[in-house]
Amino acid sequence: MRRVPESSPLPPAAAAAPSTNWTPSTGRLARCTQADPFAIRLGDRPLRDYLIEIGERWVVDLEVALRAMDDVWVTLLPPTDRGRPPYHPRILVGLVLYGMLRGQCSLRQLEGLAARDLGAWFLCAGLRPDHSTLGNFVDVHAEQLSDDFFVGVTRKLAHALRLKVGDVAIDGTITEAAASALRGLRKESAHQRRVAAETHAAEAPEDPERQRKADAAREVEAAIDARIEARKAQYLATASVAVSPSDLEAVFQPRKDGAFRPAWVPSILAHESGLILGQHVEATSESAAILPLLGQHGRILDAAPTCALMDAKYHCLSVIEPLVMGGVEALCPALSAKNAATPLEARKTFDKHLFVFQPDADQYVCPQGQPLLPFTSQTDQAGRRYTRYRSTSCAGCAERARCTESATGRMVKRYEGDALKEAIVAKLRTPEGKAQYKRRAAMVEPPFGVLREQQGLRRFHRRGRRRVAAEFALHVTAYNLRKGLRQWRSSALRRTFRATSPKGRRGGRSTAVRSERALEARGAPTIPTSPINRRPLTVGVWLGLLTAPRSYRGMGR
Repeated sequence: MRRVPESSPLPPAAAAAPSTNWTPSTGRLARCTQADPFAIRLGDRPLRDYLIEIGERWVVDLEVALRAMDDVWVTLLPPTDRGRPPYHPRILVGLVLYGMLRGQCSLRQLEGLAARDLGAWFLCAGLRPDHSTLGNFVDVHAEQLSDDFFVGVTRKLAHALRLKVGDVAIDGTITEAAASALRGLRKESAHQRRVAAETHAAEAPEDPERQRKADAAREVEAAIDARIEARKAQYLATASVAVSPSDLEAVFQPRKDGAFRPAWVPSILAHESGLILGQHVEATSESAAILPLLGQHGRILDAAPTCALMDAKYHCLSVIEPLVMGGVEALCPALSAKNAATPLEARKTFDKHLFVFQPDADQYVCPQGQPLLPFTSQTDQAGRRYTRYRSTSCAGCAERARCTESATGRMVKRYEGDALKEAIVAKLRTPEGKAQYKRRAAMVEPPFGVLREQQGLRRFHRRGRRRVAAEFALHVTAYNLRKGLRQWRSSALRRTFRATSPKGRRGGRSTAVRSERALEARGAPTIPTSPINRRPLTVGVWLGLLTAPRSYRGMGR
């Protein structure tokens, strides 16, 4: 049996079954306000034992994992030791992660959990941080929480689970911001509001509230102007540009139901093991998150992934070229599954992907079998070189209305990197490529479902990009801890049963008792007892629960 390293945040040895001996943090962390959670008693028994009995062992495991990360908590301390001793960062972060796993993310809800929830009471060691303390902590350490903290915790999890470099899946989604869509302002409204606020402020120059409102109105108009200029540079429409005064950085985007709301685009990089090894938040672009996601993956596993599985919206040279140059194989189709399944006769237009390039003849072939020959080469505004291919057979084509409106015939641009995109499409048409890409949905879609439905991330609770990035990183960290602890417990129990039960799944109660003693001797979590008869569950029943251990039932609900 492979030992879990002592540096692992997961329950390695004696830490898996903590005794009443509690060792506080040392160094700068020793000054923080902290207490012994294992000394808390509920009546005549330790609270730890009661949590295990009612099926909440994962809370104890989470506390053990958080206690083994002193090198991570040091980065979340104030820069000076002057003033009142702060709460230990483990207590504040542990309460936030526990609340997210319970689906309660607001600061008021977290404050209530610390006062009345037994699991939060255990993680906080009886202390009760209020909502303002939690909010100030997340605000001050937003940059560390969104990057260094996430990388540090995930690196320890990956080291404990012996993760190896493998395939990853990348995807993003649209999550509503903590801003009102009904108060959105466009250019004209923002200008009128700014003029009115400045006039109102000029009537009373000594009134700080009026001056503050005038400054806020100027910021809103400046944000709209900057967004309009950015869209003009990309030759996009600017008539619908609007901002929400409560969160200027959020962008109005369509949700899955089609409603436009101020929203953010969080992206994740999911490892084939199920852990999320990269997370990033952008205002609108999912492709802009590729390099930050790969950077976090490299810092966690000290290597780049072997293959990145992505959907059709990542099929562009700005995404594919950096991956290939970094030694990462990229698999992403040119068309979405819905678009690719549409038959030719049902298509309203013929896009470029329906034209087949023949490198030997240096020509394209249209869906009707007519050639498109090269006639000029140019460079676009981004400095990319391309060649125009044009057809001379469009005059009598029956499908011309769906293909082109140009009087000179259909034209197709071929960029210098299109050969790379075509090679990826060719790989996806092979049986090996299809089998490899088929894993993408199972790797990256479930995390978004868990974050949304179980952890309550239907919309962000913080405003501003730095705070939103910290909130999303904490959600992903909670997901990783939940997933990592569950994987470690399941694998440890399987190894123990395999070593102690010669009959495999047919072990009786004596085998269960020997297995429990073996687990205690190795420091692993013991088999839970039945709340009815207080006796160990049989091996056959326990093996049936390995896929969803009793200690983790209801976790995150």
